[in-house]
Amino acid sequence: MRFARASLFILSAIALASLAAAIAQGQSPVLGTVRPYAFLPKQSTLAVDYPGLEMPTRLLPVFGRFDMAFIATPGQVSFGPTAKFTDVHAWAGNPLSATAAAPIDLDQALNLSGLTGRQLPVASLFDVYQFTGRTSDGSPVSIFASIRGPWMRLHGGTVPDAATTAPRPVDYE
Repeated sequence: MRFARASLFILSAIALASLAAAIAQGQSPVLGTVRPYAFLPKQSTLAVDYPGLEMPTRLLPVFGRFDMAFIATPGQVSFGPTAKFTDVHAWAGNPLSATAAAPIDLDQALNLSGLTGRQLPVASLFDVYQFTGRTSDGSPVSIFASIRGPWMRLHGGTVPDAATTAPRPVDYE
């Protein structure tokens, strides 16, 4: 019986230490910090549609790095810190493709630097943020981001509304 109690105690201590290590690896950002991130390979793609044309949606791989600033929003009560994209160097497209199409600059296409993200209260091991804002042509943007250590996976895109004319919808998957 003593052996069972001792092994249960040791297993509990190991589980708590593992949980503390996972939290310490950057899952919970601290206010006022700026952290570097990169897009999660093979899971972040940009879907480009061609409204009015009979062309299929193209999935372009997303690559690049950026920084994320975690700040408190004055006068706003939220679940966690507010996040902002900074120093964005990210593109969509295949640089090894045989086509002559230039990669799409994500900061210009989606206005990543102009989006504001709020942390969502989800039951997950990873922090999840919703970024909202508008592109340079006025299309509303809504992107969900899951932070996994130094990696980020994005899903969302732009949505045409009555104020814009013929926007180019894009979508992260």
